[in-house]
Amino acid sequence: MTDSLVPVRQNHWRDAAVPLPADWTPHRTVSVVIPAYNPGPVLDLTLASLAAQDYPQDLFDVVVVDDGGNDAYELPAIRPTRTRLVRPETGWGRANACHTGATSSAGEIIVWLDSDMVVPRDHITAHVSWYDRVADVVTKGDITFVDDWAVSPAEVFDATRADELATLFPTQDDALQWVEKVYEETDDLNTDRANVFTIYTGASASVSREMYDAAGGMDTSLRLGEDSELAYRLAQQGAVFIPARNAPCFHLGRTTTQVRDEQVRHHDSPYFAQRAPLIGGRRTTSGRIWSVPKVRAVVSVDTSTARLARSTVDRLLCGLEEDIHVDLVGPWSTLHDERRRVLDDPTTELYLLREWFTSEPRVSLVEEAPATVTPTPFLLEVPVVAGFNIVSLHRLLHMVERRRLGALRVPLESPSGPVSVDLWRVSALNRVRRHHPGGGLAGRELQKAVDEVWGVWWGTPKEFKIFNLSTRSTFPEKLIRSRGAERKALELRREAAKTAKLRKELLAIERKLAKAGPRPGVKGALKDLRQDVRRLAKAVVRRLR
Repeated sequence: MTDSLVPVRQNHWRDAAVPLPADWTPHRTVSVVIPAYNPGPVLDLTLASLAAQDYPQDLFDVVVVDDGGNDAYELPAIRPTRTRLVRPETGWGRANACHTGATSSAGEIIVWLDSDMVVPRDHITAHVSWYDRVADVVTKGDITFVDDWAVSPAEVFDATRADELATLFPTQDDALQWVEKVYEETDDLNTDRANVFTIYTGASASVSREMYDAAGGMDTSLRLGEDSELAYRLAQQGAVFIPARNAPCFHLGRTTTQVRDEQVRHHDSPYFAQRAPLIGGRRTTSGRIWSVPKVRAVVSVDTSTARLARSTVDRLLCGLEEDIHVDLVGPWSTLHDERRRVLDDPTTELYLLREWFTSEPRVSLVEEAPATVTPTPFLLEVPVVAGFNIVSLHRLLHMVERRRLGALRVPLESPSGPVSVDLWRVSALNRVRRHHPGGGLAGRELQKAVDEVWGVWWGTPKEFKIFNLSTRSTFPEKLIRSRGAERKALELRREAAKTAKLRKELLAIERKLAKAGPRPGVKGALKDLRQDVRRLAKAVVRRLR
């Protein structure tokens, strides 16, 4: 569904958006999916507002997924022409209901709505029009929460058709929602940040069927947090997240997250930790193996390099960054159990390499490099001659995140010629490949394409402590290390950075107070704060020494 639209750089959607032509008319088919559990009469209001949409009735259908409850739901009289009620054959929960609705419909665009939402007459149009303006888009509408309502489906239908829906809900919640805070920090998501995908929740949101299928659809095993987990996988597909300000709606009542936020977070954390490395703060322990690693490394070996590969992979596994899985690509199917002269056989090193990692769960022996590592967010391609230091991978990841890069490349010399260590952002790779289907981009073409959509940076082996293993004479190496000193140094550097940030904030406060003039009591408080920051800075400096 990229059509003729050019790919967006990072998430700078506003810079890439093209204006709609003056004669633009809706032309895409849409499926509105509404999961419902014990919906009651409030769903009648949702369907009444959808019946009054200005989007052509023959271009959209509505799928209400009855997920059970005390009473079986029956469709009301006021509803869109093409409305169906389906019930899941297996499974339960919102994720299962959403996926049932998606797979039992065929619209090019899927619009998610909750069963307690009322939407203005141009709501579907507002979402869908973005697909003709920006490539790879998913959209999130604005939500206003309403605590009191006493209206009928007929009143909602009439008010929606007359563009007067807001008059039915005079009492609204004007409190700043957390989504709005993300918008403020990111210029409405137009400045790329790691958390832009977190705004995507299933209440008033849309996604193309192509993108939904590429991401793998809803994880039907999840009972809560399914929207955020899907949003993470959409991000890894290179989705561009857009706040559809022109798609407001009214949510009748509060969400579970609003009412029981702390409990929801506690429940979601283990599921996010297993599945979504970039949903921050969930992986709170080290030395663990997760369902989706943060980094997937690929190392290719043959008979001549098998001995070297043992040290290459060991060095990757014993670094500070432990959240890694290694695909060791080699001719493993050629190995056999027939009689051979093991000390003279040139393939013996492959047998030894296989045995060395046979019980290591973070290493897979594969015949070919994986076509994709999604939903892992980072792909690391490592030539077999690359020797990593304990901090190398950590530094590579830090640079990619700090500069928001699509790729970071570090050149090395090898006996066969120049090679490079390449750390790729998977979302950048997937976006590029979506716009070059069947193109088989590789080498400089791939680098150029990724540079256009996200940015590429070349580093030096010295700054990342990567060296040429082929200059060593002893393999395998003895790698028994203590991570304690390196971890302590890393923690201290972080503390130093926090202190520098505090100093900067303190200076900004002082400048504002200087402009505002003297205020009683402020001067003394500011003096105490300044002394606290100085003491903290001195303590950090002493520890760094």
